[in-house]
Order: sequence, then C-alpha cells, then structure tokens
Amino acid sequence: MILKIPLYILAQDNKLPKHQFMDNQTLKWMIKNKPKFNGGRKIKIDPLIIIKYLQRYSPQEKWFKDKILISSIHGQRHILRCIALAGILYNANLISGNINELCIVASLHDIRRKTDKEDNNHAKKAAIWVKKNNNLISEYFGYDISGRALENISTTILYHDKIKYLKTLNSSLSELIDNFKMIDALDRYRQPKIKWWLNEDYLKIKPDCFIKRIAFELVVRSEKYALIGFNNKKSVYKSIYDIL
Repeated sequence: MILKIPLYILAQDNKLPKHQFMDNQTLKWMIKNKPKFNGGRKIKIDPLIIIKYLQRYSPQEKWFKDKILISSIHGQRHILRCIALAGILYNANLISGNINELCIVASLHDIRRKTDKEDNNHAKKAAIWVKKNNNLISEYFGYDISGRALENISTTILYHDKIKYLKTLNSSLSELIDNFKMIDALDRYRQPKIKWWLNEDYLKIKPDCFIKRIAFELVVRSEKYALIGFNNKKSVYKSIYDIL
C-alpha cells in the first residue's frame, strides 16, 4: 500500500507536485492553524443571492486549459469561492463597482493554468483567451463584455497576480483590480504553507475581520465536502448555506 504524503508536508520539504489536490491530513492541519479572527461586523445575507452568482458565473469545465486542474487547489472550487466572496462583499456594501465584471474576472482568472505551481504566464494567457472568446463568454454569462467591459476584465485578469500595476489605469479599473486582488488573496487559506496565506501587505484594500473568517470557513467546509464525495459545485453551495 502506497501512503499519500499530505500536501502540507510536501510544502515543508519543497517537494510539491505540479498538480495539487486537497487531502484530509492537510485539511486537519489547516483547521489546527486557524488564525484568530477577532472583531469585525456581523452580516446577514440571503445565501440564495450568492448561489445565484455561482450559478450564473461558474465557468464551463471545457474552458480549463488542463482538465486535471478542475479539482485542484486552483480549480473550480477556488473559482467558485472567489465568486461567492465577490457577492458577499458587494451585498455587505464593503466594495463597490461593477459586480458582473468582478464575478467574470473571478470565474476566468485561473482557467488557463497548466500547473498549481507558480505558472508565471497563466494570467497573460487567460487575458488573451478572454479577448479571443469574448462573444462566447458574453453569450454564456448573459452579459456583454465588449468595449470597456472587455478591457476592464482582461486587464484585471492580466494583473491579478502582480504586486504592482500601471498607475495610468482609470479609477474604475484600478478599483476592479484592487477588489479582485483582495478576493483572490482571501482564498489563499487553501494553500499548504502558512506563509502563503492571506498577506495584507500586498493589498491596497484591507479585508474586514468578518470576511476573513468567512473566507477561512468557506475553504475548510467546501474542501471537507469535496473530500467526502460532493462535486465541486455542491461542495461550495453547501458551504454557503452553512455559513450565511
């Protein structure tokens, strides 16, 4: 019998594989190392509102560059959690801007990855893919992403993993980038090394304590559901109902 080495152990030894999938031991390690989330507001959001964002903006599986990544730590559950966090932040009035563009960025930002490791060009590849397939995307999501919307979405995807971006960008685009950078960072609790978790030093918009707590619980619960056999979408849907 071959024993599977947990991701967090592989991360400690700098031996993480090209494709990374959550395991029970790593999930237990995450829970054991849960940060202290003190303070922050309490909110009440109808979970059905968030589920509707997920149903509308979940990407087609055939859009993923490498199908093995659909269930990896950069796959469908990560994407769905980012969409959910966008909806929660927007409906809690913690962010402003265009929620449709933000959800589309969340949906498409990682779909052209080839690996769960650094994959330096994945953002550029995703931005190019969006520009080439804007009509397909518009039809599928029921939202026109031509013109300014296309520029906003593709540029935000291009810069989503960059620490700095051009100061010449317009204010609404800068807001979209900063909002998504925060959202993407909030889902970093899935990473198998604590130093890779949320680091606010890299963010222009700092998340409230309550949203950090929600983000952590969303990761833990959805990964737990996936490990016991629920598909990616149901894992996140059930977690939303648990948390909100």
